[in-house]
Amino acid sequence: SRPLIFWIEIVVFAVHCPPQVTYIFGFQAMENFISYRLETIFCCLNTLRIYLGWRVFEDWMLSDLPNRETLSAFNEVKMGKSFVCKRVLNSWYSCIYISILWCTLIALFGYWYRCVELTACQFPANFGFTFHPDCKEETAKTWTLFGNSFEKVNDLAYSNSCWLMFVTTTTLGYGETYVSTHLGRFVSILTGFSGLILSSLMTASLSALLHWTPAEMSGNAVLARQNLKCQIRKCAVLIISNWRLRLLRRRSSASILGEPQGASWEKNDEGLKLSQKSAARDLRTLLQRMAAGEDTPGISDKIIQLTSRLTDIEEIIDLICYDLQH
Repeated sequence: SRPLIFWIEIVVFAVHCPPQVTYIFGFQAMENFISYRLETIFCCLNTLRIYLGWRVFEDWMLSDLPNRETLSAFNEVKMGKSFVCKRVLNSWYSCIYISILWCTLIALFGYWYRCVELTACQFPANFGFTFHPDCKEETAKTWTLFGNSFEKVNDLAYSNSCWLMFVTTTTLGYGETYVSTHLGRFVSILTGFSGLILSSLMTASLSALLHWTPAEMSGNAVLARQNLKCQIRKCAVLIISNWRLRLLRRRSSASILGEPQGASWEKNDEGLKLSQKSAARDLRTLLQRMAAGEDTPGISDKIIQLTSRLTDIEEIIDLICYDLQH
């Protein structure tokens, strides 16, 4: 048995207006008379066949997956429209795909808008068109919208319709063009919702592209480790310098004033002592940060980075011992 979507596609795509068949109908819309021809309605309906391009795109997106039918049956993953959409939105070319879809919808909705805003009463008579009897009424020639009366003139420029659809999708709304029919409002509503969805998808795709790659994350980890090594070296040098300065001052004070060793230091050099304690505290914090390994995602990577950091600490200790000896 065929799925329901198959029969819907048959009804939508197979129905068409036979050649040499024409019909005109009209009705009151927003206190104005508007008429449509049957060919115009079927032209709008037949533009839905653009959906067939999705089938080609879907097969193309899945063509580079080997044995996808076997994998789909084994993993119970349905590789259909939903899978293709997720793969498109998570690829590096997602912004390009969304932009192409955006332009396609603008062109499609622009065509619909122009068709539903044109009244058959304004079509040229030299093409042999028949007109609705109510086209002679005043409401078919002079339209009233929001209390303002104007002479109805068909805007045949397709570019103007596409411009209005673009403005609607971006939620700008300059106001130089306005909708004058109920069907035109319906097309504008579809365009507005499509614009909101596409805008959110474009934002999500751009944010996904700005994420760090694994190589960039590894480079950031190396740079952070090197920065910590520089800070640890500065703290170690400050501690050793303060210790040596305190020792020299203690000896100098004891030899000159005859006071017990350390008494002059405790009275006059409290600031230097506090500086040494602060540097030691900073050194302890930096060493804890290097040993934490919080930026590593896996256990094996964490072990490797912890080993590397222990090696760095060993090198720093060797440098400190070398400075103390010399």
